[in-house]
Amino acid sequence: MSKRARTSVDKAVVEVWQREVGQLSTRNFAHRLGASEVLSWLTLIPSFVFVFFVFFLLIVFFLCFLKEWVMHIRHCGIGMA
Repeated sequence: MSKRARTSVDKAVVEVWQREVGQLSTRNFAHRLGASEVLSWLTLIPSFVFVFFVFFLLIVFFLCFLKEWVMHIRHCGIGMA
């Protein structure tokens, strides 16, 4: 029975981990993953997380503002007959 071949994503994750713990030299790491599309996508993940977090905070602040604004309108009786 033959072993299943690793996908490029599996290899990339393992190689990034090996580089972080010092098992893979900088030169070797650069040659293996320097031009890899997988690595370029892995480096963008923190950016996507940051953008999502900022967007989430904006929505939360907007909803809090909207709640306060509605409470102010109700308290002042603006638009009430």
